[in-house]
Amino acid sequence: MFFLLLFGLGWGCASAPAVKKSVPSLHEDGLHHLLEQSRNAKQEQGVPSTLPKKGYLLKPLAEDVYFFTNGIDCTLFVVLPDGVVLVDPLQGAGELLQKALHEVTELPVTVIIYSTGSPRHIGDASRFGSKPTVIAQQKIADRLKESNPTQAPLPHMSFSNDYMLKTESLTLELHHVGGEITGDTLVVISERKVMLLPDRAIPNWVPHLERGEGIERRVLVLQRLSQMEFTAYVPGHGDRPGAPADLQRTLKFYEDGYRAFRFATMRVFGETAWEGTRLTVPPATLKEKRAVLERECYRLLKMNWGGRLSGFREFAPHHCRAWVTRHLPAEPKPEAGSQAKTQAESLP
Repeated sequence: MFFLLLFGLGWGCASAPAVKKSVPSLHEDGLHHLLEQSRNAKQEQGVPSTLPKKGYLLKPLAEDVYFFTNGIDCTLFVVLPDGVVLVDPLQGAGELLQKALHEVTELPVTVIIYSTGSPRHIGDASRFGSKPTVIAQQKIADRLKESNPTQAPLPHMSFSNDYMLKTESLTLELHHVGGEITGDTLVVISERKVMLLPDRAIPNWVPHLERGEGIERRVLVLQRLSQMEFTAYVPGHGDRPGAPADLQRTLKFYEDGYRAFRFATMRVFGETAWEGTRLTVPPATLKEKRAVLERECYRLLKMNWGGRLSGFREFAPHHCRAWVTRHLPAEPKPEAGSQAKTQAESLP
């Protein structure tokens, strides 16, 4: 973990250079496509489904805390004496969520938390009426005012870095982990040793990278979480909750991606490419050879991780691309009215 010691310690205060828009990225839509492909392939192979016939899995994670998944997306809710706190009313899963809630309580949903502004995560919020108080990070609130395709209720309360939702029985901690661009929010229930971490550590999958968020910040978040005491986390996608071992596996993949980038630079430019942890190759030279570096990084990473995690061929190249980008100077922002061009390069 030596390579991130200088990136700060705060959840919301430490900021990092954003991934440039010119770096191609398979974002959440690509992830959903692969998750659906994986599910369909298992069905064709006769692999037993983890979902009951009712179409969803409801599992207690701790006292009053429940995990919900429709096989593709997942979330959690907390049953309190006076109502339910629901995180992320998943798009297309509102009816199933309501059925799951009725399995354990007749109390209404009184609070809804948006962990991201993605329609896939919050698209069925309107199914729960106008009475619940909606809480979201400020960037999510601002973005929903500009674009809200699913007409999700706008947040009634917003926060910048951290927010404590205190109740009589427990406290839900909300921490902004999305850097300068996204409002992604970590939800921690310390008393129950449970948390929800959107999109960053899906069990048995190579993590997809969000547009506009530096890769080193994503590693920093995982490093911080790995030091916390917890028994389970909700990853936002997939058919099961994550365990501490899943988080460690994802963190190891990030770290090995960085090491693959380092070794790739030494193979391309020689052992003098690094002095300790400092890259000595001029940015212009690095940029000129970036395609070669990305391919070599991917080849080295594949030696240890190819076939071990789902989505490797689709997502691993973007990790190598992101590490190269991290060591290039930031490009000037395009002028108003112009559009940044994105050009993807195929990798083996």
